Amino acid sequence: MCREVLVSEPYKFKLRTPERGQVWESVAQQLNSIHQPIFRVTTRSVRDRFSLLSTKYAHAHKLRMEEKASGIEVEQSELEKLIEEILEREKNARNELESREREKKSKAEKEKASAEEVRKQAMERMAKRKGDDEENREKKPKIRRSTADDIDYLREKSSNEKEYRKEELDIRKREIQLQAEKQDQTQRQQQAMFSAMMAQIQQQQQQQQNMMSLMKTLMENYKKA
Repeated sequence: MCREVLVSEPYKFKLRTPERGQVWESVAQQLNSIHQPIFRVTTRSVRDRFSLLSTKYAHAHKLRMEEKASGIEVEQSELEKLIEEILEREKNARNELESREREKKSKAEKEKASAEEVRKQAMERMAKRKGDDEENREKKPKIRRSTADDIDYLREKSSNEKEYRKEELDIRKREIQLQAEKQDQTQRQQQAMFSAMMAQIQQQQQQQQNMMSLMKTLMENYKKA
């Protein structure tokens, strides 16, 4: 089981994710496909068994460190060496995942700040333009306008309102575009991770089949001999 875990590396995926669950399921299937010794395990039982072994190893490792400090040399078993290597790789994978999460969070914050800055600048331009319009209207002498003047004024006012609405639409489009780009990037990353995982599983299954074929050939040759 530990050899399968070392090959499949479920710890490369985050806890409680479908990708990690699929890798544990693959480990269980590989064990059940072995004819000698015979395994009858489930995904959960494999995961629980490994968790128990890890806990026991941590306790045994502490005792070995105490014995080593007192001058007693203790040789590790193959199982202990496998678990130690798995835990070390798991620690490195966890650090890498945390680093990726920090980078993703930092990028998302930068994108949000960029969108806020775009919105802020657009709102400032709109406010300035509106203020200039009001100031110009206050400076104009209050004289009776002709019908033509009224039409020109209404036309200008309508044009300004259209520009305001266009500014708002541009801001919203920019925000939607940034959000879509972020979602698209996340989907591509997830798809790439899933494709890599499936390729790894297929490779492991092929290796397992080759191993079984080799064992079968050796057994047939042994019987003939």
